[in-house]
Amino acid sequence: MKFKPEQGGFTLIEIMVAVSLFIVVAFITTSAFTSFTEASRRSQAIRNNIDNLNFAMESIVLKIREGNNYSCLEDDDVAAGVTHDCPTAPSQTIAFLADNGDVVKYKFAQDASGGTILKSENGSAFEPIVATQVNVSRLDFYVKNGERPLARIVIQGSVTTAAGASEFTLQTTISQRP
Repeated sequence: MKFKPEQGGFTLIEIMVAVSLFIVVAFITTSAFTSFTEASRRSQAIRNNIDNLNFAMESIVLKIREGNNYSCLEDDDVAAGVTHDCPTAPSQTIAFLADNGDVVKYKFAQDASGGTILKSENGSAFEPIVATQVNVSRLDFYVKNGERPLARIVIQGSVTTAAGASEFTLQTTISQRP
């Protein structure tokens, strides 16, 4: 009796099927990774602009909290102690006396490219305090002077990146430090 060794290995068809399946899985994995990377990039761009807006809001809150003589009018009378309340009807401007004695003003401004938040200190020219990608559509200040003055800020708008726009609304209430 003659011993015949068995032939091992794969047929050409089996190898072609395996390679085809590998290529399909690799393509799907690469597509998913590319989509994930692009989504991460868009998310990071939006997050950077929202962080810029949060920083602007925090700087406004800190200045107002440490200031006094809140006013809803854009005037320099706050240095003389004159205040103007707007507890129910919002104003797009707030002026107050900072802790260092400077008159500080924040206001909403709109132009052809969109809306922004402007700041002026001690009579200087108004300067934007948010990134150009942040389009502010609403900035409202509510002020109530009294024993413990309060100010409320509402900001609405959108952050625009290459991927599109993301809407936001921020609101905070500030009480003056004693």
